[in-house]
Amino acid sequence: MEENREFLARRRAEEEAAAVCALSEEERVLRRELAQYYAGRLAQFTSIETNPPVTTVWTDADMADTYPPRSYYFHVRNGHGFVRDEEGQMVSPDKSVRQIAIDGARSVMAADILDGFLDLSGQIEVADDENATILTLRFGDAIIMK
Repeated sequence: MEENREFLARRRAEEEAAAVCALSEEERVLRRELAQYYAGRLAQFTSIETNPPVTTVWTDADMADTYPPRSYYFHVRNGHGFVRDEEGQMVSPDKSVRQIAIDGARSVMAADILDGFLDLSGQIEVADDENATILTLRFGDAIIMK
């Protein structure tokens, strides 16, 4: 009886080991097929001629000559009404008009909070020097609420 148990346990262990080996062989075949597929795809791409990207280094003088600063007007519309920016602001190309609008919206909201209220329905309308609105930023988009 004891020998039968040992025999069955040994046989079960051999069957499990064989199953693991069979699975491993399946994985090896799959990996070999994938490797051949990707090697073929890579060979297609290496036959295409590619040029290295050209890197241009711009100095501040180049930027000033090529892209001069432009005037933008940051109009505010909120619960107090509409305030037109009559003076405008010269913005160089290395600055983000959107970031300037975000900073302005946060400044207006901070002043409102000091007065004891907050109106998230306000917005900053950014116009270029031809009075065309290029960006409308809602106050609610200038902050993250948690």
